[in-house]
Amino acid sequence: MDLGLCTKIDILARWEPGYEAVEIIDENRKIIRIKSTSTKRNKTSYNELLKYTSFLKSAQKFIRSRKYQFINVHSLHVLPIGVALKLKNGGALIYDAHELETEVAGSSGMKRILAKMAERLLIKFVDELIVVSPLIAEWYKKEYGIQKVTVIRNIPYNEALPAQHDNILKKEFNIPEGDILFLYQGVISEVRGCHKVLSVFKKLPENYHILFMGFGPMEHEIKSASEINLNIHYKSAVPSSEVKNYTRTADIGIHFINVDGILNHQYCLPNKFFEYLLNGLPVLVNSKAEEMAAIVNEHKVGFLIDTDEFNEEKIVEYIKSISKKAIKEAKENLHSYINSLGWEIEAVQYKKIYEKYLKEL
Repeated sequence: MDLGLCTKIDILARWEPGYEAVEIIDENRKIIRIKSTSTKRNKTSYNELLKYTSFLKSAQKFIRSRKYQFINVHSLHVLPIGVALKLKNGGALIYDAHELETEVAGSSGMKRILAKMAERLLIKFVDELIVVSPLIAEWYKKEYGIQKVTVIRNIPYNEALPAQHDNILKKEFNIPEGDILFLYQGVISEVRGCHKVLSVFKKLPENYHILFMGFGPMEHEIKSASEINLNIHYKSAVPSSEVKNYTRTADIGIHFINVDGILNHQYCLPNKFFEYLLNGLPVLVNSKAEEMAAIVNEHKVGFLIDTDEFNEEKIVEYIKSISKKAIKEAKENLHSYINSLGWEIEAVQYKKIYEKYLKEL
């Protein structure tokens, strides 16, 4: 969606082998990849720190002669660059945090301490803070005493669903029309709860199917299981333009993300969650993922199960209790709820933020 706010956009990224240093997307946008001076290749914490600091130094040199009206920073890792650019040449600094930055999975010990210290210091220079869920907004307000935080959820465009569709997934995998097909899309990994999904469906009757569609560390394990279990299936990732054609032909979307004390997961509202809903799929999600669970509870658009405790037998019995009638009722509830969803709605908040600073120029 072109909001007509900027005529020239530079996207700053870290250079990786195989990519051009400057990539022209169109007449308005280009990607500028900054080369790190560090040659360390082993992925130890120390070497990663060297590469990161080297990237920051190289980026600092690049921005010396640059001046922008808006500086949009998407993560804590590049917030120092945004602050440096603002202090040197001005411009509105927008911290558009796509996660609860200091509470992500894998952040612990000294790494988390340093992240929290950096964010607490640098956030003072931020003009606008954007987050992806209401609970993350409340966390930032409480943690740093920030008065105003804008919530812009990561939701796909709302495209009209066809009145009818061809059941391409069930046809492709020879799944009887009366069977229930659960769909997992995205990165196939333990942190996304895929090992739990796999374990549960190995114990379910053959008329309850799970299709993993994507890629990731557990890809080989899923493929092996699909060769033994008639109700477990794997499909490699498809182009983003084709995803919706497959998504809408399943029965239920599944998202067993591990919370296990990770606040970022507890408060997350993933794009995939909304992608399922916008494509007419009720969702089965972890009840400990508070933001997703709240939407499911309020709008009756899916099913909740505690996967953190992982009482396997209990989960198996719960899934077996999900009837075709319950799925139909959840789909009917979806019809009214998804009218309030869509990136075209969320983007209005972006426009308001940018226009406020344009008026001040």
